[in-house]
Amino acid sequence: GLTGNHSVFNASQSSTHVPLPGKVALSVGTLGVVTGGLCRDDVSIGSLTLANYTFVEVDNTGGLQSYESAAWDGILGLGVARSNGTVGVPTPMEALVQGGLLDKPIFAFHLGGCSLEDGCLGGELVLGGVEAEHYSGDFTFMNLVRDDSWAIQLDAVTVGGRPLRNSSAELEGAAPVGVAVVDSGVPLLYGPE
Repeated sequence: GLTGNHSVFNASQSSTHVPLPGKVALSVGTLGVVTGGLCRDDVSIGSLTLANYTFVEVDNTGGLQSYESAAWDGILGLGVARSNGTVGVPTPMEALVQGGLLDKPIFAFHLGGCSLEDGCLGGELVLGGVEAEHYSGDFTFMNLVRDDSWAIQLDAVTVGGRPLRNSSAELEGAAPVGVAVVDSGVPLLYGPE
């Protein structure tokens, strides 16, 4: 079942909720597995509303590590469609784009930080654009190399200006090192030894 002191979706309070048949198990990155049933309902994300959107109504978080003590209530998956485990169901981002609800088919994060002077400042998710006051310079757009994740070609890895072992950073025209997955939900950086 659902555990901890979390705010959860209550289908009985929605006049537009429609349960669908079957159960789904979803892998939540490295955190574990949740299960639930598919349903349809109107889903609002800020001022954007996805009418009659199909999503997984999670009813069992028992396979999810540390959910009981987590500081968050749920997950808004921004992965690519083939990674969401529910084939044929668009991700929220895809549904927003398909519904013409976004100015551009992009999303951006501004991660708040903490300091002794200011305390902790909140972060921000921007759908359909970016907030210019949160960055400087230009964006580099990368083609995806797989259709099941935000996987991009990794040409080189350097730390402190020095290439890591097996890195092609110093070799003009060298073969790519491999593939990197850009994942805003994982708080670490890891790779081969």
